[in-house]
Amino acid sequence: MRKGLFFIFLLLIFSCQSTEKKQIEEESSSDNKAYNIAWEFYEKQESDSAYIYFNKAKDIFLIQNNKHQAAKCLINMAYISHYKGDWFGSQELNIDAIKLLNPQIKEEKETLSSAYNSLGQSTHELKNYNEAINYYQKAIDFTKDESAFIIYQNNIANSYRYNNQFDEAIKIYQELLKDKNITENQKEYARVLDNLAYTKWLQNKNGVVKNELNKALNIRIKENDLWGQNASYAH
Repeated sequence: MRKGLFFIFLLLIFSCQSTEKKQIEEESSSDNKAYNIAWEFYEKQESDSAYIYFNKAKDIFLIQNNKHQAAKCLINMAYISHYKGDWFGSQELNIDAIKLLNPQIKEEKETLSSAYNSLGQSTHELKNYNEAINYYQKAIDFTKDESAFIIYQNNIANSYRYNNQFDEAIKIYQELLKDKNITENQKEYARVLDNLAYTKWLQNKNGVVKNELNKALNIRIKENDLWGQNASYAH
């Protein structure tokens, strides 16, 4: 009797697996609707549902042999994991994404850049600052996007700051403030200026940085940058 029940149980398992595989194959033969649904949830900030559908979309893309899109799904899942505080999980997802990407293909370089930046962010949170800087540098190596370059440079400076390498951090912040793309973007300018002033204060508690901090704060108030204001008040 037990053998009979176990045999039925096995049939049910394989039947469910076969049905699920068939469903995925049917979806893979058309547009990947799961990917669109994932973005809908993501834009509504329903991250748990977005994660589930990015994972489903990734499986469909792999069946389609579309490794590039599958990698994008993994990176999006990694960002969600990061903001949930699962930094080890985020690292693993980004590493899996990097394995799917070909650095020799032009269209995949920016995706590689995004993966390395995300990997750097999670590594930074785990306090492996030197390793995080290496990942950010790889992100820079693969991008031609000026705005992305600025973000990655700022991330490098932040990791230097957390690692108490204040001279290195200050040098990067000062160079960024000379960048035309920064000076023409008030939010970015305030962010870098605030980071620079705060780093100077960490380096020398007797240093006078109040005017720079207030300047950054006033810009953020004018721009209605609430997240930025939060950082300014903290500093």
